[in-house]
Amino acid sequence: RPVRERRSAGAAAAAARPAAPAAEPGLPWESLGGFRLLRALASGGMGVVYEAVQEPLGRRVALKVLRNEMRSSPEARERFRREAQAVARLRHRHIISVIDAGEDRGTLWIAMDLVEGRGLDALLREAAARGKGVPPARAARWCAALARALDYAHGKGIVHRDVKPGNVWIAPDGEPLLLDFGVARAPADGAPTLTTAFVGSVPYASPEQLAGRKVDGRTDVYGLGVTLYQCLTGVLPFDGETVDRVIHRVLHEEPSPPRRRNPSVPADLDVVAMKALEKDPEARYASAGEFAADLEAVLEFRPVKARPPGPVRRLRAFARARPALATALGALLLGGAGLGLLAAQREAAEERRVREEAAGEVAQAREHLDAFRRRREEADRLEREVAGLRDLLSSRWMDPAAVASLDRGEDALHALRREREADFHAVLDHLRRAERLDPASGGAEEVRARLYLEKWRDADAGKDAPAAEFYRSLARQGDPTGAITREALGAATVDFESDPPGAEVHLFRWREQAEVVPGGERRLVPVPAGKGEAEPGGPAPGTTLLRVARGAGSVEAGEFLLRLAGRPVEGLLLVVEGAGEVRPLDRLAAVDGRAVGDGWDLDEIRRGAEGGAGGERTFTFEREGREFAARGRDLDSLGLRVLPAREAAERGGIPATAWSGGRAREVVLPAGLEVRAGASFPVPGAASLLGRAPVRGCRLEPGGWLVLLRLEGCEEARVHFVPAAGSSATQGVRLLPRGSTPPGFVRILPGAPGAAEFLLQEREVTCAEYLEFLNDPATLRRLDAGEAPPLVPRSRQEGPMAARGADGLFPVPPGWAPDWPVIGVSFEDALAYAAWRTARDRPLGGRGEYGLPDIEQWVRAGGNGDRLHAFGNRFRPGWVKSCFSRPRAYPEPVLRFPRDLSPTGVFDMAGGAAEWIDDWYDGPRGLRRVAGGCWAWADPVQFRLWGGIGWYPSHAGGEAGFRLVLRERKEGR
Repeated sequence: RPVRERRSAGAAAAAARPAAPAAEPGLPWESLGGFRLLRALASGGMGVVYEAVQEPLGRRVALKVLRNEMRSSPEARERFRREAQAVARLRHRHIISVIDAGEDRGTLWIAMDLVEGRGLDALLREAAARGKGVPPARAARWCAALARALDYAHGKGIVHRDVKPGNVWIAPDGEPLLLDFGVARAPADGAPTLTTAFVGSVPYASPEQLAGRKVDGRTDVYGLGVTLYQCLTGVLPFDGETVDRVIHRVLHEEPSPPRRRNPSVPADLDVVAMKALEKDPEARYASAGEFAADLEAVLEFRPVKARPPGPVRRLRAFARARPALATALGALLLGGAGLGLLAAQREAAEERRVREEAAGEVAQAREHLDAFRRRREEADRLEREVAGLRDLLSSRWMDPAAVASLDRGEDALHALRREREADFHAVLDHLRRAERLDPASGGAEEVRARLYLEKWRDADAGKDAPAAEFYRSLARQGDPTGAITREALGAATVDFESDPPGAEVHLFRWREQAEVVPGGERRLVPVPAGKGEAEPGGPAPGTTLLRVARGAGSVEAGEFLLRLAGRPVEGLLLVVEGAGEVRPLDRLAAVDGRAVGDGWDLDEIRRGAEGGAGGERTFTFEREGREFAARGRDLDSLGLRVLPAREAAERGGIPATAWSGGRAREVVLPAGLEVRAGASFPVPGAASLLGRAPVRGCRLEPGGWLVLLRLEGCEEARVHFVPAAGSSATQGVRLLPRGSTPPGFVRILPGAPGAAEFLLQEREVTCAEYLEFLNDPATLRRLDAGEAPPLVPRSRQEGPMAARGADGLFPVPPGWAPDWPVIGVSFEDALAYAAWRTARDRPLGGRGEYGLPDIEQWVRAGGNGDRLHAFGNRFRPGWVKSCFSRPRAYPEPVLRFPRDLSPTGVFDMAGGAAEWIDDWYDGPRGLRRVAGGCWAWADPVQFRLWGGIGWYPSHAGGEAGFRLVLRERKEGR
């Protein structure tokens, strides 16, 4: 948060300042956009603020810079630009002024006036620590000035949307300044909802903001009212143990008047503060200017326009806060001897009228709830129809009638969504009126709980986990007995059994890493959910590890490698053959000053991108915390060999930290290991252990779960499943002897009744594997005779990608690598390869045959349909192999993206090659389905498990590849 200078200081004050001091050490830049950085002042969620000097004018400014970790976020960049644009339009003595804004070397910055002072939030914390508050007159003066500033901004078409003490700066002369317009927008833009991109601070957000309704300047009046309340009392009007509790109180409870908390607050100021905090925007001040006028009237001892609540309203507020006591007092008063019979009859009639009116409001709320539910069902049906038509946009020509049908469907869908939003708010409005009329009105809480349950269904269907959790908690708060939410949200009861019995049962819950690891990513990772405590020294959920797939020497299959040569394995490039000063086990840290982090960087180095002077490059190495450099054309010229972590581990001779059985041990890796790098491995230990099978009566919340069963002498069994709410089920697993699963395949076990297990290749078929097929003498004879499909990988533009050499065999195509996924093959080519492999391998003792997975098998391998992608419901290009995963796009080796690991243990399901699926995309037109996305695509939808496109079976190009499924032959085949 910047330290600001008021604009009135002027150029004379700037000229009078002494020369700028030398910059403090350790700043990330020497200068940005013509401003020389001097020192860091403050930091917030979006930016870091530096004191800087504008050269050559010598003017000091506050330079706000977008955080490095947010540079790649379009939303963060848009908010940052919006702040600059919004404040640049405003010229007010109580609003910070922008001097300039721009972008330098990919970094966004805003230059603002510099002034000494303190943040209001810091002043309030210090006052609370001393047991004192802000004097009421001072609080009223500050808020009156801020209200005038807001009224000016509203007149320019800008609503701040995040008014709070943290965005108010108090200058040395005591004048307040309004800061941080990063979430401001014009009222015509509407308002984001909690189910999309809610912005702001919950304790200061207005009820309409939290409910996702359209906001205007009265939202800022509410935020400033909360700020005034906190200044007067030292506390917030609504607090709670959780965010959900705060939201519930803001939406449904009345605040305690400031005067009750602080008797020194004048009565008129108490009335003004309470009017600014009205839940209904219509009852609030109509503008920030009216709010300012009443605050100025308080300061000048003039009458205010706001009026305290009348007796009826006070009685209703009292009854709403204390329904039991209100009922008792009402009964006492009605039974008093001083009440006449006529008064009692009139009071009873009035009570009946109020109850009937409240019951009518609840009944109307139920009608809107029923309409909300019906329109959801209708929208689901229409969404399926529209989705089918949208698919055709990318796969065929659409005649005008089909386009018109799509337009009508989308218009109807948008109309349904608008009607559902109107129904949602109508339900809440009717319930609010019912509770104001009769705080004990029957059925209101039930209707509200059912409404939030419907909103949970919407969020859950849309894979919006934060919104789903928000509405789940609101539904449960309104349903204390659980009768309403049990069917949809109740825990399932699951028994775990193994055949043979006695297997260790390890349980994991899928959670977003950011929820359980500070600074984690928004992808799903397995979190231990057993009965024990996590062992010290173990990996945090979502850590990139190496898992031993095939053991050797003292290192067994199933162990995890946490570190190599004392370093974490993620992004590790390790020298395995040194020369000169560079020794084995040094880490390659940078090339020409650019940090390197994985195999792609190594590929770029080997591709020989131009270096510095004379074609030489500077290679930076790290050893025991010390960096040193070596110069050469490439690594070969230095006599060095550098490998990524996985390849270095498989080479052997590397000291490593292995983890197994809840303990770490130091080993020197033997040669002959086979390892896999993954960032969502379930790591069994005491924290995940439930017991030994059978394990009965496990209560599991709705959502995705993973169970591992381990028994000596048997293969580890992994089942990903999604228990139905309130159900009872048994997860029975047949354990197989070690070695039962063919190398390179993953056994996908059923996670739901009626599903069959199958074997799926853990990654795509590689160029080296496909060349074995092409160079088989039988295949070569078929090609020579023209009896086979084309078979040779080919592109649509250039034809065959490979030509036979002088020996008559096909080599790896120029520019390719043996461990790339094979691309440029048709559906027919893939089936021919599968048939060849079946004849060669005689899998499962001759009882199995290779083929291509169907769409159900593909989705099951990626997560049983409870997620959009193998790694969760959010998409980031760096987690997959897309055309925007790297600065330059081209195919890469299989098994290179550790985050692209499915819950069932399958790799490369998003990107690499677009994989042929043995299912129809458009049967009548003969289009086969292709799934998984590829290295040349960018649209996140194409990387979804149910996504993809359709191609003719003969289609081949630089994107199409495949992997195999292994099926056991049925009797008689």
